[in-house]
Amino acid sequence: TPRFYISYGSNTSAERVWERNGDYGTQKAKINSRPPMPPDPGNPDNPTPVDPPSGEDYTKWEAWTDESWIHLVEPTSGTGTANVRYWLDRNTGALRKGYIYVRYTYADKSTRTETIEIIQNGDSSTNPLTVNPDTVNTTYNDRNTYEVMVTAPCAWEIASKPDWVTDVARTDNGFTFKVQTNDSQDSRTGTITVTSCGETATVTVNQTGDSTLTTYLRVDPHEITFNKDGGTAKIRVESNQSWTVTMS
Repeated sequence: TPRFYISYGSNTSAERVWERNGDYGTQKAKINSRPPMPPDPGNPDNPTPVDPPSGEDYTKWEAWTDESWIHLVEPTSGTGTANVRYWLDRNTGALRKGYIYVRYTYADKSTRTETIEIIQNGDSSTNPLTVNPDTVNTTYNDRNTYEVMVTAPCAWEIASKPDWVTDVARTDNGFTFKVQTNDSQDSRTGTITVTSCGETATVTVNQTGDSTLTTYLRVDPHEITFNKDGGTAKIRVESNQSWTVTMS
């Protein structure tokens, strides 16, 4: 069984991002390897970091997880610089997230807990990308918020959408959106495209037109005179409906 490693140390302030890809999916961890120091007790109104005390009492740490598919390897506690080792069960389902927690205890007995997010891809052969619902019907003046549930084997994103689909926001299980008012008698249809691990799923959004509108068509000017050499001209068209130009 493969083992993956994250190093924790108190000797640097650099932030590190760890990532590994393989049969066991993608796992990511982002930590600051120097945990924040307690505030300066001499200046409580404007706290500033202070240097850690010397000796092994500087930082004691312990690591744990609440996820059954994440397994920590001993040691899971210690002092100073150390490695936190863990391994993951094979994921035969959809993408999943879990967390490893590391609690630091300082010399003054105060504590600080860091959270590491673990992301593991799923099995696309048994859990393909799906969206639910895959069709949403709205009215011309709809103000509702619509929710779409997304099941994906790995990280997903919205690749494209119509301009009149707005206020798109991710949720824990998918995303929500609204639609702008349709200021036309014509209905319209748009597609929201979701992608994940090379797969594509679409949500069709249908919106009715405003049947209460009075149809109008205005052109300006109505007559244009050219000299014998010909030329070009512009005609302004105003309408709340689709229009075309023909010549006779």
